[in-house]
Amino acid sequence: REAHVERPEIVAIGPATRLIEYLDDTPKVYLARVRFGVSTDTYDAEGSITAQCDASGVTREAVERLLPSFTGDIVQRPPRFSALKVAGKPLYRYAREGADVEAAPRRVRIERIAVRSFSAGEAEIEVVCGKGTYIRSLAHDLGEALGCGAHLAALRRTASGGFTAADAHTPDELRAAADAGMLTELLLAPDRAVERRPTAILDAQHAADVREGRDIVARPWREADR
Repeated sequence: REAHVERPEIVAIGPATRLIEYLDDTPKVYLARVRFGVSTDTYDAEGSITAQCDASGVTREAVERLLPSFTGDIVQRPPRFSALKVAGKPLYRYAREGADVEAAPRRVRIERIAVRSFSAGEAEIEVVCGKGTYIRSLAHDLGEALGCGAHLAALRRTASGGFTAADAHTPDELRAAADAGMLTELLLAPDRAVERRPTAILDAQHAADVREGRDIVARPWREADR
């Protein structure tokens, strides 16, 4: 058993690296396949099975009835097998050593969850969430709420920071473009990273103030200012 994970990452180059900090608080979108009836210690398909249960009675409607309780600002406990650190040490190291160490529950934001398909005890759900959300924990908690257990069978990130999977390129595509001397043709404009944020149009004096580190006061733009 192996969890199928596709997680396109945003890569910033040169001066654009300065913009990465503005992407952390933007929502991410995932397509997750949740398999009911089997629980694992890692909350995904790569872990050891900890419990099995007959999930034949789980229906799409039963899953959908639960989703509102997992939407909004919720408290979530990170998986024991994760890179989150406790006392400077990743949780997965404690878990591999057999130490009973867990991270404290933390508050995360899930904007929206929807069931995209359901078949043979598996649900594909789309999740729009904020940073720090563990989709593995969501899958596990859904199984616990249904009383049959569950784990994350597959995960695909489809959007992050205003960018979608359609903007992504595979390593092979990048290598081919580099070999052809066309790598720069695949780059996206840096302002894509902040296009959803409020915009300030500066005159020459304000631009000089910003360059020299002085505070500025920008008044809201009005149609009458045209």
